[in-house]
Amino acid sequence: MIYDDVASWEDAAQVSEPLLKLYARRPAEWLEPPRQWVLPAALPWTRVLAQAMNVRVLLTGIRVWTESFTVDVEVFARQAPPRTPDWLAPFGKEAPRQAGAGGLRVEAWFADGRRAVRRGSRPWLNRRPEDEKPPDGPVLLAGRGEGGPFHYRQSAHIWPLPPSGPVVLAIAWRDQGITSARADLSGLEIRAAAERAVEIWPGLPEAPNGLPGTAQKGRDD
Repeated sequence: MIYDDVASWEDAAQVSEPLLKLYARRPAEWLEPPRQWVLPAALPWTRVLAQAMNVRVLLTGIRVWTESFTVDVEVFARQAPPRTPDWLAPFGKEAPRQAGAGGLRVEAWFADGRRAVRRGSRPWLNRRPEDEKPPDGPVLLAGRGEGGPFHYRQSAHIWPLPPSGPVVLAIAWRDQGITSARADLSGLEIRAAAERAVEIWPGLPEAPNGLPGTAQKGRDD
């Protein structure tokens, strides 16, 4: 034991009631990645997506879930612009007005012509009944970003899985002189990776209230 005044983790766990339990029905993947239910398959794709005199936008990997995938992007800069720390406005998430005025924008195009439309930053924080219905077309969600004026990490979660043809990531950042750049990814490999995603808790019970996610239950339930 590290601390003598803690008898065991089991004893500490008995102190808090009610318990928070995980149930089988998870939130739809067009609302958020199923992080608590699925271990995604990793595609170690790295490449320069776009570059200008003072910035580089890099793809650093893709995580593939059962019905969706997450693109991890990192931005590097060698000169910090005057407007910090929100100068990047990744995908228009932190400061939508800057994205509209020339900030970093990322879009995804599928081989069948459909485009992943940005639906918001984290819609599960303000979920409505209509959000539980599948959208008409592909969705792109900006994930939580982190970093500073010289290096920033950002993710883009895209639903659904693409068809087997090429997936085009389109980059634009007019404030940095990047009017158009693209990278072609393999939809076939993304779909194959989804078969390798691992269900962490197979056989979970259904929630008694029929809702997705977690619910508080008593210790004896």
